[in-house]
Amino acid sequence: MRSTGRDPYMTPTPGQEYSVFPQVITPRPRTEPDSYQKTKSFSPAEVKTKPPPQSPAHISPSVGCNSNSEGHIYSDKIRDSPMKSTVESPCVTPVSGPKYNVSPQAIPLRSRMEPKFYQKIIIIDIGHYYVRAGVLRDGTAKPDLCLPNMFGVTSNGFLFGDAVPQITDVEFAENLGSTSVISPLRRSQITTPVSVKDVLVEKEFFLTILRRLNLHENGKGFKLLLCLPTRASALRPYFIDYFLRPTAAAEGFGIVEAVATISAFRAALQTSKVSTCLVISLSADLEIIPLAEGRLVEHGRSTIALYGEEALRSLMEEMVKENIDLSKQEIECFGHHIYREAAFVENGETKCHDVVIDLSQYAPYPINKRISVPAELRRKASDALLRPEQGSTYDGELPPFKTLLNRAIQSCDVDLRSAICSNVLLIGEFAGIEGLRERVSEEMQVFLPEGASPPTVQVAKNTAGLAYEGACLLSTVLQGPQPPRCPWFRFVDAKAWSSMLSEVGCSASFSGTRLLDRLNRDCLWP
Repeated sequence: MRSTGRDPYMTPTPGQEYSVFPQVITPRPRTEPDSYQKTKSFSPAEVKTKPPPQSPAHISPSVGCNSNSEGHIYSDKIRDSPMKSTVESPCVTPVSGPKYNVSPQAIPLRSRMEPKFYQKIIIIDIGHYYVRAGVLRDGTAKPDLCLPNMFGVTSNGFLFGDAVPQITDVEFAENLGSTSVISPLRRSQITTPVSVKDVLVEKEFFLTILRRLNLHENGKGFKLLLCLPTRASALRPYFIDYFLRPTAAAEGFGIVEAVATISAFRAALQTSKVSTCLVISLSADLEIIPLAEGRLVEHGRSTIALYGEEALRSLMEEMVKENIDLSKQEIECFGHHIYREAAFVENGETKCHDVVIDLSQYAPYPINKRISVPAELRRKASDALLRPEQGSTYDGELPPFKTLLNRAIQSCDVDLRSAICSNVLLIGEFAGIEGLRERVSEEMQVFLPEGASPPTVQVAKNTAGLAYEGACLLSTVLQGPQPPRCPWFRFVDAKAWSSMLSEVGCSASFSGTRLLDRLNRDCLWP
C-alpha cells in the first residue's frame, strides 16, 4: 500500500465479556462522538489559515519517510490468555488451571461522592483511521479527543491528526511546499514505528495527544491503557518505552507512571452480550473471530491485512475514473469517510440509491464540497469487498470473503457450528456499510441446515468507537476496589520495564523477538 494542546506549538527537532453495574459507569451514548476538537493552523503570519480549525497543529521539521509494502496476510501467532472462562465471561480464552472470579457481583458499587479522577487512567485507542483518547471518568465514556490517525509531511514540517486535512485547502497548502500523508497503521507490514529523518512521528503524536488532553495540572501518577489493532502487536515495546524510559519525563511523558496494552478487538468485545457467535471486525484489516461458549476458537481466528483498505482504494479509483472530482490529498484525508458513506454491498433485501456526501458535515475538518455518487458506482464496492480478485487494486493475495467465512466455520466443532452461524456480530469502522449486514446474513444462511431460521446479524452500536468504550469498561472493572484477577491486563511501571529490558539484553534496539516474547509472557496480548 502507498505510504501513503497556546499551544499552537511549533517544536523544531534536530534531526469475554465483562458485565458491569450500570451504576458504575453510564453507557456511552450510542452515537459517533460529535465533540471533535479542531486544530488551529500555523501561527506564522505568512501562512494563510482557514477559519474553521480551532485547536493547535503540531509541527516539527521533516523530510522523506520509511514504510514497508510487503505481503497481505498476517497469521496471528499470539495466543490468548490462559484464563479460565465462565458463561458470564465469554470473551476470555479458557485453558486448564484455576478458575478466576470475574463475576461483577464481587465488585461493590463506588460511592457517588468519590472524585471523578481517582483512578487517573488515560485511555488511548489507536485505530486504523482514528485515535480516540480521554481520561477514565464516572459517567460518560465519550473520548475527549477523536483525531484522524495520520501525519502530514510537508516541506515545513509535520502536521498531526486533525491538522492534516488542511492540506486539501489550496490557499493554505500553497505555503507548505510539497506534501504527503502517512497513515501508520494502514501499511502492509507493521513491525516498527514510522520514522522520518530520525524523527519518531508516532512518539510526537503521543506528545500532541497528552498536550491536547491538558492533564499536567492534575499532577503525575496516571496509568495509560493503549489499545492497538491485532496486527500492530510488534509496536508495543516501542510505545511502552516512550512512556517508561529513563528520559521519558524530560521528553514530556512524565505524567505517566505505568502502561498496559490490549488488542482493540478484545477491548471491543467487553460490550458483547453473546457467548457463542462469529465476530467480524472490518476496518483497514479484516478479523474474523469465532466465539464458542465463551471461548475463542484460535485456529479459526484470522487477520487479513488491508482487506478493508484495499476495498476502499478500489472504490476511490473507480470514482476517479468516473470523473468525480477528488484530489489525491482529499482521498488520503477523507477517503475512509467517503467510503463508509458511499459503499454499498449488494443483497436481496435493500435497493441501492444515489447518494450525496456533504464534506462540510465532516468532523474534524469540514470542507465546502459535495460529492454525488450514483447507485451503479456504489454497487462496485461489492466486488472489491466480497470478491477482491475483481477489484481494481487486486494483487493476487486477498481471498474471497466467502472463503474466509468458510474457513472460520469449519474450524469450529460440528455441534457448535449452527449456533455460531446463527449469531454474527459486526464491528469496526466499516461495519455499518449499507447492505453489509443483509449480505452477511445471506452468506451465513448457506452454513445453516435447510429450513433453519435466518441468522441474527447485529451491527454493534457505536461500532467505530467500540474499542474505546470497551477499554473504559474493562478499566473500571479491573481497577475497581475489588478487581477480579485477569492475567492479560497488567500495568507495567518504569522499574518493571527496566528489569524486563535488562533480562532480555535490550537497550536502544528492539529488533528481533526476544523482548516481544518476554512481553507476551508477562503481559499477555489477548
